[in-house]
Amino acid sequence: MDPEPLTRSQWADIGFAIKLLWISMVLMFTGAQAFLAAHAIIPSSVASHHLSARWLRLRPMMYAGGFACLAGVAAVFIYIIAVIGVGDLVHSIYPHLYR
Repeated sequence: MDPEPLTRSQWADIGFAIKLLWISMVLMFTGAQAFLAAHAIIPSSVASHHLSARWLRLRPMMYAGGFACLAGVAAVFIYIIAVIGVGDLVHSIYPHLYR
């Protein structure tokens, strides 16, 4: 199972896919922070009177931001699989792997 040498366009596709994976990691981290703040930190801080009740108005916006980040991650993975064609790229690098 020796890999085939990579062409210049394959290297470009791999580099672009890696950049998109970094973007998805940032989106995952941002979405997780938004969900954590909206679901745990703000209600707990309001209940313990460390924050005023006005902060509860931010929760729907933070949930929307978290869901937008989640949708962005899904869009990045769909783009990587469908448009870049990672499956075809792997098949061209390892042609004997898919016998």
